[in-house]
Amino acid sequence: MINESDIALSYEDAENLVGPEIEKALSGSHELVRGYLGYLNSSGGKLIRAKALLACAMKPDGSVSTDAVRLAAAIEIFHLATLVHDDIIDDAAVRRGKASLHRKFGRKVAVICGDYLFSLALKQLTQILNRKDYADLSVPDFISRVCV
Repeated sequence: MINESDIALSYEDAENLVGPEIEKALSGSHELVRGYLGYLNSSGGKLIRAKALLACAMKPDGSVSTDAVRLAAAIEIFHLATLVHDDIIDDAAVRRGKASLHRKFGRKVAVICGDYLFSLALKQLTQILNRKDYADLSVPDFISRVCV
């Protein structure tokens, strides 16, 4: 997990912090959805988006900001939300080798969890300390475009 200061990390250290940052966000969720989000997160993922983001955020000296880790976690949480909703739309039975959320717990639970994950991704973005470094980033607009 990341402390509150924005420090320079090696790429490897930054990559190793993304998973715990996601876990912290999910496990700190409201008790009504926490178990479902834990189920979703238990099968993991490759974190391809997070790794690409960290690589793009690398400074000339090879360091990566903890803010980039926060952003990488937000992008992965957002991606998880899209997977939940996509599984509902496609009526997918399995996701990452396990029963999809809507198949295991019902469509209503899955829709609420997917929506909650969208809001959690936005909340994660508020944790970025040096927002000026990401001034041109319009994540809410990006999320709207993905939904459309």
